Amino acid sequence: MSMTGNIEEFMFEGINFNAKQILDAGTGKGLFTTRLVQLVGKAKGNRKIISIDMDAEKFKNVTARLKGNQKKYIEFIKADLASLSFIEDNTFDIIFCHHIIHIINTRPLKATQALYEFNRVLKTHGTLIINENYPINGAHSEEYKIFSELKRLKTILYIYLNKQLSPRIYPEDIAYILKKIGFEKTNIKAFKDQTFHIKLFDHFFNEIKVEVQRIEDTFLKTFFENRLNTIRQTYKTTPGTIPPQYVIKLTK
Repeated sequence: MSMTGNIEEFMFEGINFNAKQILDAGTGKGLFTTRLVQLVGKAKGNRKIISIDMDAEKFKNVTARLKGNQKKYIEFIKADLASLSFIEDNTFDIIFCHHIIHIINTRPLKATQALYEFNRVLKTHGTLIINENYPINGAHSEEYKIFSELKRLKTILYIYLNKQLSPRIYPEDIAYILKKIGFEKTNIKAFKDQTFHIKLFDHFFNEIKVEVQRIEDTFLKTFFENRLNTIRQTYKTTPGTIPPQYVIKLTK
């Protein structure tokens, strides 16, 4: 696996959106979904995006950014990506799963269920594209120390609040499952550490901040708030990077 190039260029390389039915597997923060709508809007023919997420509130992040007639190219559905029984076999030409597999993986084998569903609803010769961050554990690079600190704080907080964590998955493990499912042509590419952009930092920071407000113990609440503020101050001077990302492109 190489460690160079532009992630978006690699994801969209060789992709033709003309007259294509597309599954956006996980609306998430909506930034990638918005970009997808922009590209599909410039294509030709009868094309459509189905964007699915368990949290319908996420759909608002996309609709607020759409302009002109872009809304006609996308439909939002609240559902579990591990259970797509309402979608017929061989429905989609392309499936994008952008930083969502680890979120699906809230319990063992849940991500595997979703990958099986992706294979079922993808047309023969269709394309599946998965984008994720590498897991970080053990000795962490100083370059993504801030990212690691936020992740560690979130892990401690979620354990205390008895909330489910979503562990990242190595590309080799995903590729193994996909091969067993039936995908033949697999292309995995890794990308060097990316800058820890302020928008991404704020997303992670605010996500933790909201959960901290649920803590009833005053001492613990103060501890988490102080730790968050310390991390933010450090970020202002040395933001660092996020761990390497990888993209898996497959043809059914």
